[in-house]
Amino acid sequence: MKNIKEIHTFGTSFTAGGGYLWDLPDETINSHPNLKKILNIQNNYYKETPKTMFHYSWPGQLQKLLGDNVKVFNYAKEGFGNETMYRITNDILWDGNTFTNCDDKIFIYEFSGLGRKEFWSNSINDYIVMNYGSSRTNSLSSRPIKDLNFVGVQQQYLVNDASRNPEKYTDVEPFARTYLKESIDLQKQMKLCELNNHMFIDSLLYRNVNFYSVGADPEYPLDDIKNAFIDFKGYSDFVDMAFKDKITITGEDLGIKDDHLSLSGNKIVAKIIGDKITYDMENS
Repeated sequence: MKNIKEIHTFGTSFTAGGGYLWDLPDETINSHPNLKKILNIQNNYYKETPKTMFHYSWPGQLQKLLGDNVKVFNYAKEGFGNETMYRITNDILWDGNTFTNCDDKIFIYEFSGLGRKEFWSNSINDYIVMNYGSSRTNSLSSRPIKDLNFVGVQQQYLVNDASRNPEKYTDVEPFARTYLKESIDLQKQMKLCELNNHMFIDSLLYRNVNFYSVGADPEYPLDDIKNAFIDFKGYSDFVDMAFKDKITITGEDLGIKDDHLSLSGNKIVAKIIGDKITYDMENS
């Protein structure tokens, strides 16, 4: 693990840079007065550039710490979960039936809870995520959900979903509602999540892939992958640390209620992850 050239990060909005609005299209901002107000507050308060979700996320801050010799790629998106990161990881590691050399790569995963089912849609010719749960907050967080209420289908939160592009999702949303009602049972989904995480991590270990977990513990024998976990000051994961240490956007006292990490919070997370990676590289 001495010659790392790429770091690939995966997860939910907490890894994507959620809460920061600079990457949203003008039409999205202008159609939501509250978003416009938040963007103005953020523009006036935050001075660090570039003002992008990536730069204000912990992967972006990790890139800043590591410099130009290592390239950080961030595949995380709001509302996305484990199934998406399985797929993208496979796309990176495999070319058809040929496994690519990954000795120069590190993969960092924020494992999520339920409520974020990915499936392929023929009508829009792309992958899409169905979010479900007891509320928008529960469905888009990494925490376990309590019921099966339908939340929505999306490809990009606040930009590309059924509520903003109803014609595009004419066939997709009814299908998703039917799929949720007919095929999703929380206990069965949890067992499936455990099964998929077992097979996913087994495959990473079998191929000697360099990886870390920074989110909710994956369903896997933890002693077998203890070296892959990053310790966030004794907290269960970096989201737990953010809530309890109040290093969130809400904690910035800007009048914005948002539990995603503040820029200072993402800097702390990036520093902890960067120190762990640097230590392991130097001692491998």
